[in-house]
Amino acid sequence: MINAPDTGETTSSQTSSALEDGTVSGGEEEGAVAPAAQAGYTALSMPQNILLDPTQWQGFLDSAKAQGYTAVTVTLKDGQGSLYYNSGVTRAVNNGAVVTGAVNAAQLCQTIEASGLTPIARMGCFVDRYGSIGSDATFTSGGARLWQGTPNGENAFAYLDPYTDVARTYLVQIAQEIATAGFHTILLDDVAFPTGNVFTSAVINQHNTTGATQAAILTQFVQEVQNGVASLNATAMPVGDALSYLGINASQYGGTFAGLSSNVAFTMDFASLTAANGVAGYETLDSAGVLTQLVGQVQAAGGNVTLLVSAADYAAQQALFTGLNLSGIIVL
Repeated sequence: MINAPDTGETTSSQTSSALEDGTVSGGEEEGAVAPAAQAGYTALSMPQNILLDPTQWQGFLDSAKAQGYTAVTVTLKDGQGSLYYNSGVTRAVNNGAVVTGAVNAAQLCQTIEASGLTPIARMGCFVDRYGSIGSDATFTSGGARLWQGTPNGENAFAYLDPYTDVARTYLVQIAQEIATAGFHTILLDDVAFPTGNVFTSAVINQHNTTGATQAAILTQFVQEVQNGVASLNATAMPVGDALSYLGINASQYGGTFAGLSSNVAFTMDFASLTAANGVAGYETLDSAGVLTQLVGQVQAAGGNVTLLVSAADYAAQQALFTGLNLSGIIVL
């Protein structure tokens, strides 16, 4: 899940620290983490406070370029449904999803490209407290009462219902806007259903008129986005925890992340990858072995892998990443 970012000062949870002049360091340690891993691209994530301040863009981009990064990732729709660019999608505008000071996405994309870097966009999907306003696109608690997620949390976990055409169309329209602005790679976060005890009051299948499984409707959604941006020379792929590809803690995906798309992006905590030891074929592997075998499994099925990693893991695992033939690495 994308955390809803602080649009003011950079928070301590952001692993790329933004300095006053817009330059960045690649992690908590002093100095930059210079990219060495051989991947299709190595991207640095732009903090939201810099994204919303165009006067800081160039300093950030120059710093990223100087450190050896070849791409920059920007979050244009966050994990609560806020849009950080000048969206014209009717539902987004009417429901207050566009933040104050939203930037011109095309201008941002052009500025990144003019700096010799590849622009990559991230957008949250079904976790959305704005798009979910209205019974036509969200879950209910039974009857006509809308299900609004966790209590006393400003609807922090309100969801769009993947079974509704309205919800999926809304997200496809946003992806198409992002692609039209010039972003040719779009990462789809939160392609998921609500799970856990807090969500038991939601009527999950209320809008399921076809009998499709959760995994099937999420796969259909990813394909709809991919089809919707293909004519705009863009590609889209879902983001999920690496272990969920093996079915570990993957109930939000209908049991496994593996079927959503051939091309995938994995978030991961490197030290925790040994949780895969309970999966057949992974029993004796250390973290490096788990990642190597997992990436190979995706590639053997005809897919490609992008990794989203912390600055610390990125710095520590350069030798490993070099040999994985990754599509890209994004430093968070």
